[in-house]
Amino acid sequence: MSLEDVPHFVEADNYPINFHDWLVKRELMYIELTCDNPSEYWGHHIIVGRSPRGEFLHCVIGLNGYPIFDPHPSDAMILSEDVEKWLYGFIVPRR
Repeated sequence: MSLEDVPHFVEADNYPINFHDWLVKRELMYIELTCDNPSEYWGHHIIVGRSPRGEFLHCVIGLNGYPIFDPHPSDAMILSEDVEKWLYGFIVPRR
């Protein structure tokens, strides 16, 4: 799926529900996990951590446990000193 086909959920009102509804229409669901060793995760996933632009959470794309793409124009990723607090999100089939 191209990036243009994915809505910018946080710009919409009620974004968590909009994200959930968008996934359900595609027979998908989102789960979040924590981990002591990020390299245990493989493949692409979402990493949720503290933004370097303020005291709020930010999501980036990860590969094999580490950030590789930040959708924000700053490309500042998330704070690496908070690695033990990162959440790892996966979009998986609903079954």
